[in-house]
Amino acid sequence: MWKIVGLLLALGVVAGCTSANSGGPADATEATGSVGEFALAAGDKIKIVVAGEKDFSGEFVVDSGGAIAAPIVGPIQVNGLTLAQLASAYAAKLRDGQILREPKVTAEAVGLRPIFVLGEVKRPGQYAYVTGMTIQSAVELAEGYTYYAKESAAEITRSGRTVEVDVAAQIKVLPGDTVRIPKRLF
Repeated sequence: MWKIVGLLLALGVVAGCTSANSGGPADATEATGSVGEFALAAGDKIKIVVAGEKDFSGEFVVDSGGAIAAPIVGPIQVNGLTLAQLASAYAAKLRDGQILREPKVTAEAVGLRPIFVLGEVKRPGQYAYVTGMTIQSAVELAEGYTYYAKESAAEITRSGRTVEVDVAAQIKVLPGDTVRIPKRLF
């Protein structure tokens, strides 16, 4: 029991170490959050819709600097923001620039960074992120464990930090994560 609590706290520490340009989880709830709560980073493709305003709506890819190039309002720094925070920031840009008085903005993920499943799985490699993905479902994408796999544990690398977690804890995998299944000792 204490081991699981410690591991979840460690993930919370990883999640809490996010800066504006790290591209990692925004807070401790991120470790078990949904796609709407993950932090945007370079390579993510998003769709922004401004109600009744086609000229301000569209699909954008987050560039390597963590920004999107929005029409008329210019570049918006989005790295580390959630989709809800992005929608608010975009609406604020439209209001502050006196472009629209009361913009109604929504943002959704269209294409997210892939995940990597490595180590003791039958087909290690890069896989498309799927909403609600857990460590177990990531291993299933990689066609299961090898004979030598330690099936009770995994390492998740997120925002450059690696944490060992208990597979039974149902930890969510987020876009850009690397899941590594270690080798068992015996």
